[in-house]
Amino acid sequence: MQGAFPGTLRPRMVALLPTTPAALQPILQSVNEQFAASATKGTPTESCDIANVNTPKQVWFVLLEAAEAFGFGARVSKIPPADRFAFFFVLRRCAFVPTHSQPKQQVVLSGSETAVARVVDAALFSKVARRSVDLNISAPFHSRWMAPAADALRQPLGRIKWRDPMSPVISNVTAAECTVGEEWVDLLLRQVTAPVLWSASVSRAVNHFKITNFVELGGGTTLKGLISQIDPLAVTKTTASLEELELLIRDLNAS
Repeated sequence: MQGAFPGTLRPRMVALLPTTPAALQPILQSVNEQFAASATKGTPTESCDIANVNTPKQVWFVLLEAAEAFGFGARVSKIPPADRFAFFFVLRRCAFVPTHSQPKQQVVLSGSETAVARVVDAALFSKVARRSVDLNISAPFHSRWMAPAADALRQPLGRIKWRDPMSPVISNVTAAECTVGEEWVDLLLRQVTAPVLWSASVSRAVNHFKITNFVELGGGTTLKGLISQIDPLAVTKTTASLEELELLIRDLNAS
């Protein structure tokens, strides 16, 4: 993966928030066009792309909007974080919270260090975003710079005999379900360079398929926390090993 990025450039990924892809698009286009116009033939062109779109703390933002509409926003804002989900549960059950409201999002930028820095500076200066957070990465994932990695995967993926899934599988490239096995080659190749539509994918599972239980594979609880921010009523179990996964499957089959 690291080989996909030219050694003469340094990769950088930054989260900007709160903002939206639409608000950032004019800045991205301007910066990328400037670098393309000044590029020297035979040298890599600096660039910056959107790598991820997430809606952090979506539920709490929606809750505050609803509370302010009913005239008690100041009191709601003082509720301790530990009690917020319980309060949201009551309001949602009473139909006070518009569950489809979309507050501003967290957008992750990926690309060359100079181009990303220029986009971040412009976004903060113009107040398109309020703050930025650098991510600890080894390559500019989900950007055009990963195209060589996608090309390297094309042949191995093409050798696999893909079957139609037994259940719908949501692709985070499209935030839509895939039911045809042959489509996965294209989706997996696109995933290497395309933005991750994380919030839209989880929302699709929750709202369309009525999914209430998730399983996070691998160590850590990052996705568990992100899912709870989208739907605090969802239950997410984590597994750090094959043994834990097998035990979880037995428990689920027995319940």
